[in-house]
Amino acid sequence: MRSQKKDMVHFDRVYILVPALTSQKKPQASQEAMLRLVDNWMKFKKKYCASHEDDPHWQRDLQNIERMIAQANSIGQGGHGLVNVPETLEGVRTTFLELRRRDNVDYFIEHLTDCHGPMEEIALTAKGKKPADLTEQDIEKITKLLPDAKTLWGQVEAAEFDAVLFAFNAEQVKKLSDYKRAESQTLAQLQQALTDGDKPNIIPAAIAIKPSFANPFMLFGKFAAVEKGT
Repeated sequence: MRSQKKDMVHFDRVYILVPALTSQKKPQASQEAMLRLVDNWMKFKKKYCASHEDDPHWQRDLQNIERMIAQANSIGQGGHGLVNVPETLEGVRTTFLELRRRDNVDYFIEHLTDCHGPMEEIALTAKGKKPADLTEQDIEKITKLLPDAKTLWGQVEAAEFDAVLFAFNAEQVKKLSDYKRAESQTLAQLQQALTDGDKPNIIPAAIAIKPSFANPFMLFGKFAAVEKGT
């Protein structure tokens, strides 16, 4: 099981690069990352396709992951359609989450994945709006989403982190701790702004949730490998 978790870590180091780089509209780096993702996936599939015979959904999940990766690779070819790649690959992350949880595999990144839905929705509700544009319905929506976001983020803070498994050095461990603290502060600021009915502060706090959440997730990607071509 430890060996499989390590291989999942290696996969995520590459997987995380593709949505990030395509969102940043870096076609050359995106295509390099996509090639690495396809190669890493083929190795993972070859090694584990016949495993987990006690899981009736294992084969189905691997097939779905392969389909999504192939689709993302196709639409990203030549730098065209890059904007659609992150959405296409979103299912890869959630499918891995489901299969790991069925197998009772404790994996720190899953806690970050859990936060994605409510935090993304909060940020999108406020994005591009001025205080005069923020409706009562918007505020009500954010208010309803925030408790779930805070609860899920509390699970991130409480989760045990295996620095050895993820090959984090002391600097990366400190960054992760700093990022977690920053997101906790952002959530507290949003809660206070909602309590005060302070529209000018609700908007920036809601929008700030996304980068504060994305920063720790990005730590798990091996960006230097693509940038340096190693």
